[in-house]
Amino acid sequence: MLKNKYCKVGDRPVKGIQSKEGFGVYVFNWETGNFDLDLGYLEKIYFGSMDDVEELTKEEFEIYTKRLRAEFKKQKKLHKFVKLF
Repeated sequence: MLKNKYCKVGDRPVKGIQSKEGFGVYVFNWETGNFDLDLGYLEKIYFGSMDDVEELTKEEFEIYTKRLRAEFKKQKKLHKFVKLF
C-alpha cells in the first residue's frame, strides 16, 4: 500500500491519498481551484524523478493550497470586474 503523499510538482499541488473509496492521486485544477483525480501523476510523485517534485508535510500542503485558492478567488473577482468594462 502506498503512503499518503503531499507534493508540489512545479507549482501545482498534488496529493496521493488513501480514502474509503480507495487510493487516488489528486491535482490542483488551476481553472476551478479544486482537486481533480489524475492518476497520470502517480508515477511522478511515487516512483519518478524528484527533480521537479517537492514533498511537503500535510500542514505545509494545506497552507500552500489555501494561499493558491485565495489568489484564485482574487483573480476570479478581478476577471469579473474587468468583464464589466
